[in-house]
This record gives sequence, C-alpha cells and structure tokens, in this order.
Amino acid sequence: MRCPKCGAFVDDGRDVCFMCGTNLKNPNMNNNMNQNNQNYFNNNMNQNSQPVSSGFSNGSMNAYQNDNKFNGLNNYDNIYNSVKKNDRDFFDFVSDHKILVYIVLFVFVVLILVFAANRYTKYKNKEVVLEPVIGHLYFKPDSSFNLQNSSNDGLTYSISNSQGSNCLFKISTGTSDSSNYVQEYFEAKKEELEPQRNETNLTVVNNTQVYTVQEGEMKNTINDSTWSYMNVFYPASTTTTEPTILKYRYLTTTYKSLHYDIELTNSNNDASCAAALDNFILSMQFITDDTSDSE
Repeated sequence: MRCPKCGAFVDDGRDVCFMCGTNLKNPNMNNNMNQNNQNYFNNNMNQNSQPVSSGFSNGSMNAYQNDNKFNGLNNYDNIYNSVKKNDRDFFDFVSDHKILVYIVLFVFVVLILVFAANRYTKYKNKEVVLEPVIGHLYFKPDSSFNLQNSSNDGLTYSISNSQGSNCLFKISTGTSDSSNYVQEYFEAKKEELEPQRNETNLTVVNNTQVYTVQEGEMKNTINDSTWSYMNVFYPASTTTTEPTILKYRYLTTTYKSLHYDIELTNSNNDASCAAALDNFILSMQFITDDTSDSE
C-alpha cells in the first residue's frame, strides 16, 4: 500500500511510514501529533539527545516536499530508478534487452546446428580405405553369405539359408603363363558340366541336364574392369528344349600378372540368390595400391 501522506510504498502490516513517520494504524493520532508539534521519531529521546541529522520532523519534511525532492509517487519512481541504475545485475540487463538477448540466443542455436550438420556431413562422406580381400581384389559379400572355405589361393561363400550349396560363389587366383588362359579356363568348365549320360547307350538322362553357354566380355561394367564371362543356361523342365534358366556364371580376368576366376552358382534359379550374387559382383574392384601383395 501507499502512505496517505507522502505516497511512499509501505509493506502491508506496517504501522508507520518509513519515509515520513505517519501513523498508518491510527490516522487521527497523526493529526494530534501535528497539532502538538510532536516528532514521532524523537518522542523517546532525552533532552540531551541531538536530533537525527537527516531529520523527519514536520518542518523538515515540509521543506523537503517544498523543495520538490519528495513528490509522492513520482518521487518514489525517481528513487527506485536511481537505485536500479546504481545497483544493476545480469538479470536487469536481460530484462531491459529481451529482444537483443533473443536474437543472440537464436544466432547461437543456428551456429550450433550448422556446426553439427557440418560435422555429420564430413563423417558420412569420410572416404573409406578399401583393403584387398584376395590378391588385389576387393569385394563385399552380401549379408546373406557365409565364408565356407578359405585358402591362400581361393575363397568359397555360400548363402546362409536352406539353399546351402545351391547358392554360392567361389574366387580363386594365381599366376598363369598361357596366352590363351581365358579360353582354356572356359573349356575346362564345360567339361565339368557335361550332362550325365547312360553308360550303355550314351543318351541324355533328362532334358534339364542339357546346357547352352553364352560367352563374351563385360567391359567397363564392374568398376572399370574388363571381365570375360560364360553364362550357362538350362531348360526349365524335361518337356522344354529352350534353355532359359541361368544356373552357372563364370568370370575371369587378369590383373598385375595374376588371374582371377569366379564361379557363381544359382542351381535353384532363386530370385533372392540372383540378387545377392549381383550385389557381390557390383562390389568387386581392384585396389591400385602398388604395395598390395598377392596372397
């Protein structure tokens, strides 16, 4: 509340105004005190006591008011603002500059997000150093394949489900002095694939064992490498003669005096197996680091 006489703010429950000494509990007493020219703050002082230098007698208070130094509410605001200016802290600054503080916080958050995005982009685009798996050849098997056999000159991976050996690939490498290595390699594979025949009359047991080959070169299709290929097709059933099912594929090439032979098997003509084998083929590439040694 405010003092009815001087307008100063007074805490609720106080009996006396701390500025002018007005009795807030019994306003009538104030009139009697003024009539008797009494000073509330000096009532209990002895005769030898000296008045307080600042003085709050009616005369001095009137002079203070007449000097326009104490003007009710306006004077209180002046005093409050004066104290506020002389005793400011961080929270006062924030309260007076809210817009500026919001702008600074917004810019700070944006900078943090830009920094985080930059770090994440660098992490995602970090160049992966590839190491050769066999010889100078790098590849990444599909997650459905497991390594079955491993040696210095060969690896075998088969699919990790019920198909087992019906879906697999083999890689072998080594040196060769033959100038006609590719043709010799394909001829050897054809002999392995000769259909089973009856020993008596040498007739084909059933139509599904008769194969047809398709040969050629895969140029610049596997990470800028040139591979020779031989695809082996079989009829779909004993009643058909058109070979439409691709069961075996053979790839071969040479790199840095080594030959690389790859056998791919999909004897059940399974679509998921075909996709997994394709993923493996597309992952193949030769590591050009001259320090890489063949295994």
